[in-house]
Amino acid sequence: MQVDVAYLADSRAMPEIHDDSIDLVVTSPPYWDIKDYGHPNQIGYRQSLHDYLHDLNRVFLECARVLKKGRYICVNIGDRFLRTDNKRKLRNQVIPLHAEIINMFNAMEFDYIGAILWQKINNKNTSGGGSIMGSYPYPVNGVLETNYEYIMVFRKPGYSEKNISEHIKEASKLTLEEWKEYFNTIWNVPPERQDSHIAMFPLEIPRRLIKMYSYVGDIVLDPFAGSGTTLLAAKTIGRHYIGYEINPEYISLIKSKVSDLFSEVNIIERTQPVQMKEYHTSYQPNVSNEKFGKF
Repeated sequence: MQVDVAYLADSRAMPEIHDDSIDLVVTSPPYWDIKDYGHPNQIGYRQSLHDYLHDLNRVFLECARVLKKGRYICVNIGDRFLRTDNKRKLRNQVIPLHAEIINMFNAMEFDYIGAILWQKINNKNTSGGGSIMGSYPYPVNGVLETNYEYIMVFRKPGYSEKNISEHIKEASKLTLEEWKEYFNTIWNVPPERQDSHIAMFPLEIPRRLIKMYSYVGDIVLDPFAGSGTTLLAAKTIGRHYIGYEINPEYISLIKSKVSDLFSEVNIIERTQPVQMKEYHTSYQPNVSNEKFGKF
């Protein structure tokens, strides 16, 4: 199995990765029907809500397959602000996508460890809500700002290996200041400027999560690699990485971000179609497909 590699491939199937071989998964899935990521088989854009959720679930089932027992997956997502037309009257609603992801992992019998609230300073409302909306300046129909996202942490059932050397433990230590800040459930981190990739999250987010939930030398997977932020974070703090990105236009971003004078990221394009693994899952979306519309 190769490491320090980015696959130009669909992460709904990850046959390149062995079962129980990944130490940590850190990812930020695409938004539902907000951003066009520029690929005909992309997840999210112009999909029904249920199709989107089932596709996310398929990716997470693959992540569960490759993750080692007792290790963690961290998922960053924002709830989806939506304005719906109900009998010619607009209604502002929020789709609790974070709750759907919790349900997915509950169906896999993962342990839900909790959530960090990422307070997006200087937020540009990438989840769909405006900064001032509703009946301003009059009550009662003000709209809550979507200026935060969830970072949910799940643990795969079973026991992780105990034979971590003292050298690796020492090399992976957090300072007291890091521990206090990282394990606080409110993070104030400015969002990344949205220039070359339309939904980048800041390097500080995966960097913290990787330091919290992995050791030096571990393998970190991001099934939605985007511009390669998680891969760069893993590399800079001594971890190996594997990324998947379906859009070939982002490969140049990954190359420029992750490569340096001493090493170049290995890009492998999956040229042959693969058969997706059949999974039997008890997950069914709680949110209504009809209520929020179809395409």
